[in-house]
Amino acid sequence: DGLADSGDLDVLAPSADVKPLRVHTERDLNKELESVALDLRAATAADWTTRQAALRRLQALLLGGAASLGTDSAPLLNGLRTLREPLNAQLADLRSQIIREACCALSLLAAALGEAFDSYTDFFYGNLIRQSCISIAVISTSAHLCMRALIARTKPDRTAPKIAASLTDRSAGVRARAAEYLELLARVLQRPVDGERGPLERHADVLVSALRSALRDAVAEVRALARAAFWALNAHLPQHCRNLMDALDPQTQRILREEEPAANERSAALAEAAALAAMAVANGGAPQEARPSSRASSTSRRAPPPAPQSQRAARAPPHASDGGGVGGGDLSHLGHLLSAL
Repeated sequence: DGLADSGDLDVLAPSADVKPLRVHTERDLNKELESVALDLRAATAADWTTRQAALRRLQALLLGGAASLGTDSAPLLNGLRTLREPLNAQLADLRSQIIREACCALSLLAAALGEAFDSYTDFFYGNLIRQSCISIAVISTSAHLCMRALIARTKPDRTAPKIAASLTDRSAGVRARAAEYLELLARVLQRPVDGERGPLERHADVLVSALRSALRDAVAEVRALARAAFWALNAHLPQHCRNLMDALDPQTQRILREEEPAANERSAALAEAAALAAMAVANGGAPQEARPSSRASSTSRRAPPPAPQSQRAARAPPHASDGGGVGGGDLSHLGHLLSAL
């Protein structure tokens, strides 16, 4: 079904029948991408299988090494300009098969192009976070895994304001997803050297303001994810986070300090996964699948959308200080963060 299990982790992978398709010239690649774009613009309901086939053909091109043509993947990047709008339209489709294939294609593009794909991550963010919160599991899981993969691979600091806006969304599900994405973004971005401005510095005010709201959210799960995001962001904006900590109520301050050791564990585990991925790429192979340590293993093989508040309240383990919020030792979402690498 396109979602391949890897130990305790889920990774978004092409279907088994998608085989590598190799092209040898820039001209051939342009023709293939133009054909894909044309098929993706098929608008009628009867043409959905044509669009599905086009998305799989794009995946096949990427598996066949389309990004290796030219200098710095320039032919592929140039060809993607005509695919941006059609791909985004597939993410808003009503068919789970189409959304799953589109998410898989985007994940492959991010893996192939890395930070050169960051502007596309920013462009696709809106549809992906909306789809990650709906009740259809195939769609929400595909969109969620795709969004994590795009953040981990492309490190899109330009998307920080959009994530901040989602932290104050009317939907609790969107707010929870945004907090998780903010934590992941802060952990994959390189920490600034002392005395230098980091990539998140220009977004500091909007991020801190949105995080303050999330730390006071009415939903325990959102608060718990916001606390994890706080410690991740602290590595980039220590003075801003210190000021935010001082402005919080004593109970929230106490919980944050209790959870700091667990946050450090998350940082170490993610850094280890990133190092393994970088080593594999440097050796000319695909990144190894990062497996979290036993203390940071995932408890779920799927990433369902955040449950309604009533369901979350029923299942959330009690915290001594936060009325049902997730405690500092709960690293269950770390496996999902690491799977994006």
